[in-house]
Amino acid sequence: MPSGKAAARRQLTALATWLERNGHADAAASVREGLEDTLTVLKLGLPPTLRRFFATTNCIENLIGTLRHITRNIKRWRDGDMRRRWIGLGRCAPPSASGASSGMVSWACS
Repeated sequence: MPSGKAAARRQLTALATWLERNGHADAAASVREGLEDTLTVLKLGLPPTLRRFFATTNCIENLIGTLRHITRNIKRWRDGDMRRRWIGLGRCAPPSASGASSGMVSWACS
């Protein structure tokens, strides 16, 4: 695993080149397009656990899935306040046992 931004950039560029040479031009273009966004998490100087957490979309996908589950039976949204309450509840919902990762920071609710 690369320890610095320059090493990560070299590895991602090498990956894109390999993909392109092996007939995966679309995947190579996708890697090149998201290169700077991918490296942004290294600029933050986070500890490895948080860096791994923010380097994936899992936290976002998990939140979206939780919100869909909590709001699945709501047929009519009355107003913006109602939406904010349900989103707040979704953020505070405990993670499922299958989706919990050890060492991850949970959403703070008070």
